[in-house]
Amino acid sequence: MKVLKDNNEVLDVYLTEELIKYISVGDSLIKIKDENICHVKKPNGDKKEFYYIRIPLENRNHWTFPKEWKNKWMESSAWDTIQRR
Repeated sequence: MKVLKDNNEVLDVYLTEELIKYISVGDSLIKIKDENICHVKKPNGDKKEFYYIRIPLENRNHWTFPKEWKNKWMESSAWDTIQRR
């Protein structure tokens, strides 16, 4: 878990391991609304795209998971199939 500040409000955010390893103090995290995508912008201008969270297959297949997201960001669930083998 990382604690981030958004417009002077502190947020608890559960980020992917790849994102945690890449992001540093001073970087900007740009989260796209209603997407599982975010961008990290470094102070030198470098920008990289990440999945915001990993989506377990159990969650993706649950009846409450949004239908419009069922087939989006499939790579963010790929780790779940690998771990089950």
